[in-house]
Amino acid sequence: MPPQPHKIAPDPSQVQTLADLHQLLRLMRLKAPKPSYRDIHRNNGPSPSAISDVFNNSEKVPTRDFVERYVKACGAADELVEACVEAWYRVTAAREEAPAQPSPPVHAGPPYAYVETIENIVEIGRTLLRGDRPEAARMVFEAVLAGRSAALGTSHPATLEVQLLFARSLAVVGDHQLAIAMFVDVWQFRRATLGAQDASTLQAANALANAYASAGDVVAALELHQMIRTIREKTLGTDDYDTLQSLNNEAGALEGLGQYESALALHERVLRIRERTLGTEHPATQQSARHVHRIHQKVRQPPMPD
Repeated sequence: MPPQPHKIAPDPSQVQTLADLHQLLRLMRLKAPKPSYRDIHRNNGPSPSAISDVFNNSEKVPTRDFVERYVKACGAADELVEACVEAWYRVTAAREEAPAQPSPPVHAGPPYAYVETIENIVEIGRTLLRGDRPEAARMVFEAVLAGRSAALGTSHPATLEVQLLFARSLAVVGDHQLAIAMFVDVWQFRRATLGAQDASTLQAANALANAYASAGDVVAALELHQMIRTIREKTLGTDDYDTLQSLNNEAGALEGLGQYESALALHERVLRIRERTLGTEHPATQQSARHVHRIHQKVRQPPMPD
């Protein structure tokens, strides 16, 4: 039975930081009849392992899909769900806009004696990757992956999350073959254990698709993006943020294959939905309008003479 609606609603408008967002999500569960993680999952919420991964890691940024499904499964009204998603947007936007902190140098010997937790090390790797230092990031993620594999096992969620980061750094430095193999490992394991429709499974599939595209196999990337989009349309609906992002990814792959008419049709579909659901002034709507304009230019451009 779904949990009863909240009697006292938390205030997502006060959320400014990742710590605030974590506290909001915890409060959502407490304001409900305190459902267990399994109860939340039964109500179409995230898996218990995904919930534990967020709440046991103060630096873990949940996905938009996680926040929406979790809050809905806790019994929140639609207005409160929407407000929590807006809070997620504020937190992620603030973290992306914040200036990168200078990171300590990466040492070869017994590293990171000055770092208090493994998560601090992972965050250093993320900063290096964002700061256009992929080789240094690769060294960090490789070291953490080895440690977590030994301490937690290769199938632990925290290990798999770092494996994705390591594979991403490999793709950036050009080791596409190994990156793809590692992405495939994570995707197949999550599909077997969490199911093909789980948000974490689709996250790994999307990372694999991007790796295929970077390696030049745009056909394989397109097939994965189409699969992800089909699943998200079925589970999340056609208007969901993540579904629309999958449509954008699919359109990008079609554009990479020179199928501009098909790409244009998808971008126009996304634009119509965002205009209807977000309004014409929303940044996501304006981004879709730019995509449509750009592809229109390619469609109208006459072919180059031989």
